[in-house]
Amino acid sequence: MASPLSLLIGLRFSRGRRRGGMVSLISVISTIGIALGVAVLIVGLSAMNGFERELNNRILAVVPHGEIEAVNQPWTNWREALAKVQKVPGIAAAAPYINFTGLVESGANLRAIQVKGVDPKQEQQLSALPSFVQNHAWDHFKAGEQQIIIGKGVADALNVKQGDWVSIMIPNANADHKLLQPKRVRLHVIGILQLSGQLDHSFAMIPLEDAQQYLDMGSSVSGIALKVHDVFNANKLVRDAGEVTNSYVYIKSWIGTYGYMYRDIQMIRAIMYLAMILVIGVACFNIVSTLVMAVKDKSGDIA
Repeated sequence: MASPLSLLIGLRFSRGRRRGGMVSLISVISTIGIALGVAVLIVGLSAMNGFERELNNRILAVVPHGEIEAVNQPWTNWREALAKVQKVPGIAAAAPYINFTGLVESGANLRAIQVKGVDPKQEQQLSALPSFVQNHAWDHFKAGEQQIIIGKGVADALNVKQGDWVSIMIPNANADHKLLQPKRVRLHVIGILQLSGQLDHSFAMIPLEDAQQYLDMGSSVSGIALKVHDVFNANKLVRDAGEVTNSYVYIKSWIGTYGYMYRDIQMIRAIMYLAMILVIGVACFNIVSTLVMAVKDKSGDIA
C-alpha cells in the first residue's frame, strides 16, 4: 500500500539537509524539558499515592477509628453501652480496652511505655494489629499467662527478644486517688509488634483480664474502641455512638490525632496537579513555537 503523499513530503523535509540549527536546538531543549517535568510529576504523585496507601494500611488499619471513654473512671456499666454502640449504623466493630502507662524494665534498661489491655478475640475484628505481631504469636496470646506483646523499638531498647521476661512497674493509687508504691509485675514477652512506625517505640499490649487484675479494676474498663465503615465520616459516627451510651463520655476519632497527615497529602497532591497543568501549558507553547519556526524555516522550499 502506497504511503500518503503528505507523509512522504513531511518525511522528506524533516530529513532534509537544510535545517536551521536554532530550530533543532529549541526542539531538543523543549523535548528534554517536557520529559523531565513529566517525570518529576509522575514521581511526586506516586510518592503521594504511596503515602496515602501507607496511611490506610499502617495507621488506619491498626489504630481505632474512634474511642469512647467514661468521664468517671473506671467505666463499670460498659457492657450495656457496648451492646448499644454495636447497633449504631456505620459502626463495624467495637471492643473494650484499658489504657495505662507503665515503666518496663529489663536488667539495667528502662523504658516508659503506653500499655493497652485488649481482648485478644475482639481485637482481631477491630484492627489489623494481630497481623503485625511476629511469628504468629497472637495465636498464643491469652489471659492468665502473664503475657505481654511489646513494640520492636521497645524490644531493641531493652535488648530483649521473644520468649524473654521483663518487669513492669504500674502506678498504684487508692480510693482517694493518693499515689502508693508502684505495683511490680513480671511478664513474659510472648511476641514482638513491628509496624515500622512510631508505635513500635512506645506501645505494648496485654490481655484485658490481666490488665483488670493488675490495676484492681474488677470487671471495669477505660473505654470502648470503635471501627467504622466510613473512616472519613468518623467524627459523626463516633459522636452518634457516644450519644447512645446515655453516659457522660469523652469521644475522639482518628481525624483529631492523624487527620493532619491526610490533609497534608491532599494539599501536596493538589499542588502537584497544578504543577502538571503548568508543565502541560509550557509543553503546548514549546510545541507550537517549534512548529511555527520549523514552518518558517522550510517556507522557502515549500513556496
